[in-house]
Amino acid sequence: MMPASKSNRSSTLRFDLLELETFLAVVDCGSFNAAATRLHISQPAVTQRVQRLEAVLHTRLLTRTTRRMEPTEAGKKLYEKATIALHDLRNLLDDFQAEAEQGKRRLVVAASPIIAAQSLPSIIQRFTRRHAHVDVHIKDMQHDEILAAIHSADADLGVVAFEGDPAMFTFEPLGEDEMVVVVPTDHPLALSQPATLASLSGYPLLLLQQYDRIQSQIANAMREQGLRGRFAPRLTNLTTLLAMLDSGHGVALLPRSMAQTNVQRPRTILSLPELHLTRCFGILLSRKHMPTMCAQHFCDQLREDFAATLGPPSGAK
Repeated sequence: MMPASKSNRSSTLRFDLLELETFLAVVDCGSFNAAATRLHISQPAVTQRVQRLEAVLHTRLLTRTTRRMEPTEAGKKLYEKATIALHDLRNLLDDFQAEAEQGKRRLVVAASPIIAAQSLPSIIQRFTRRHAHVDVHIKDMQHDEILAAIHSADADLGVVAFEGDPAMFTFEPLGEDEMVVVVPTDHPLALSQPATLASLSGYPLLLLQQYDRIQSQIANAMREQGLRGRFAPRLTNLTTLLAMLDSGHGVALLPRSMAQTNVQRPRTILSLPELHLTRCFGILLSRKHMPTMCAQHFCDQLREDFAATLGPPSGAK
């Protein structure tokens, strides 16, 4: 039979770091009693720990002289190596803790560019007055990018209108925004307040990519009236949609709060009373990641302030 290798022999050692720290304390203090005082444990507990360590190592580590406990030659070697190893380990653990604490003080919020620009600045200002130690980062992103960032934990939370998979995310409604028809002021529909489904059917309707539900509602309502809607290819970017609107490529259906954003030519807002269409904005969290304490505090701030920028969600008292 071949002798066990050095690595195999060392892998069978089983001792607690507390036993090693206790041995170092005895060497530093020169007695079991003094080590017990430093470690805030009883003297018998110190003795037991050292004895267990010696049993595991099959080596006597301490010897008593007339004045104090002294390490044996083996004990001196262990003391030297263990002191360095534990020092390095403590530094590593301190680094881990510092990184974890810094992560807890950093908050990443994902939101659409309009929400990030219009609703969040004042909310963040009030939040940082209460929580000055938190470093808040805003990521203005498109809808699908927000979902991906939250799912991957690149963002702690999102402020968004959500109609996605409830198995992956939790969504808490905070504010509701009425959907309105938006046209250039010199458009033929600008004088026909309010807009009707019949009047909309004559023009390409510009919608954002995430408005699946709204497009279906409009198409179904038009179909019931014997109308056929003209839907332009949906766009992922609000800025692009508004540029298309201002360039005369159709009429847009947007949340009221976004209707006058990035104005290149005067616009008119029309209500659509035949359909009560809204977008509900709120807090989006991943189901697979526990929100940090900072994220929870920011959600509290959103609950206090966000609804005032839009309107109360349906069913809110």
